[in-house]
Amino acid sequence: MTMQGDEGAEGSSWNSLVIAVVVVIIGYMLFFPGRQDHDNRREAPQQQRQVQRERQRAQGRPAQRPPQNNDEDEEGIQSFLKSHVKKPSHYSGGTGTQPMRPSHDGVLPFRFTKASTFEQSKNDSSQSLENRKDRARVFAKLFANSKTDPPGRGNNIVVSISSSDNESEKLHRVLFLLGSYYNIFVMVSIDDGDHLDDYSKDKERTDGIVAKFFSSDILPKEVLPAHRIVVTRSLSSRIAFVRSFPKSPDLVVGSDNETEFSAQLSKFGYTVILRSLSNL
Repeated sequence: MTMQGDEGAEGSSWNSLVIAVVVVIIGYMLFFPGRQDHDNRREAPQQQRQVQRERQRAQGRPAQRPPQNNDEDEEGIQSFLKSHVKKPSHYSGGTGTQPMRPSHDGVLPFRFTKASTFEQSKNDSSQSLENRKDRARVFAKLFANSKTDPPGRGNNIVVSISSSDNESEKLHRVLFLLGSYYNIFVMVSIDDGDHLDDYSKDKERTDGIVAKFFSSDILPKEVLPAHRIVVTRSLSSRIAFVRSFPKSPDLVVGSDNETEFSAQLSKFGYTVILRSLSNL
């Protein structure tokens, strides 16, 4: 009787243990269903990528690399940031297959600007031929009696002109020929202008000076963006602007009477030519 009682007690204990385990499992599935779904969602993309790689190997194609940091972007943070990347107004997709990469000097490479393909976008072969001839004549006059050779296409150049020339259509034409060949930046000098203490009035005067460069259709903003035209009030401000480039411009062009401007920049190793663009 004692043995049978012990066996019954032992069997009852095992039954209680099994029932307790079943109750725990059912409770876990009832109260924590999201974790299992989350694990399934994480495993599903991995299985799909594995199947895709096997299909590609069977077809003789190289397997694609899985996206990096997939698990770290569960909330779509990287996708959100990519969709809100801003590009400058004069940016274009570029002519090559290489994607644009950020530049440490903060200057958009010429091949990624609208100016680099502006002439080709017009599909006017006769006008393109005329532009090349006029550009060659400008280069011949600009570099006459100079030991400096013209920089290569797409290089950075800085031009200094007087505010009295900003309405000259001849100057607009020269800036177009240079801007469609180089990464060009323009400084407008108003050394004789009074400083305005009122910021709004001073900005209004500056905007008016810049707007005169686009008073005709000769110089479009795709070739010379308005933000690349800087109004300066002194010699020191023009020197400071040129020296602010982390990478030195390949050429600086000043007006005929800016001898001190040329002398100061030459001390720092800049290549400077004094030629008034309105007289070319």
